[in-house]
Amino acid sequence: MASDVATARKKIRSKKPDFIRQEGRKIKRLGKSWRKPRGIQSKIRLGRRGKPAKVKVGYRTPLQLRDITPKGLIEINVSKLSELTNLNKSKHAIVISRRIGLKKKLDLVKKVAEAGFTIANTNTKTLESKLKIKTEKAKAKKEKKKKEDKKKEEKKTEKKEDKKKEEKKKGEKKKWN
Repeated sequence: MASDVATARKKIRSKKPDFIRQEGRKIKRLGKSWRKPRGIQSKIRLGRRGKPAKVKVGYRTPLQLRDITPKGLIEINVSKLSELTNLNKSKHAIVISRRIGLKKKLDLVKKVAEAGFTIANTNTKTLESKLKIKTEKAKAKKEKKKKEDKKKEEKKTEKKEDKKKEEKKKGEKKKWN
């Protein structure tokens, strides 16, 4: 199955042209990512012969090959553990949702790996290293804030003491007068 999917994908991709932005070959700053041609006299918009291909519905991947990995597994987006209940390990590959926070994502990845599913978009080691870095940064930030707060409190107490000293001096001057 996996080799059939891979060969079918290669065959389809070989027939599909590269969709390049209008003037993308000539003007370097434009880049090559596709943008819809909109000019009145645009040859690409008009579909003139000899010009780059325009994106059309007919170039779309067949339904049987959409959302399938090169190994022949169907990709399924998961954001909770409860979504794994009806899935088959031999047919489905898991894609962890982007909307999950780092801690929950790490827990979910570990549990999915224990269940025996293949994970298409994440690596456990990189997630753990990211989590460590984030926690270290958060700790450093908290410590820095505590130090700043202590300095502010010290300055406030110094100002209060200075005011008390000034009031005493003023009181002494009034006595002598």
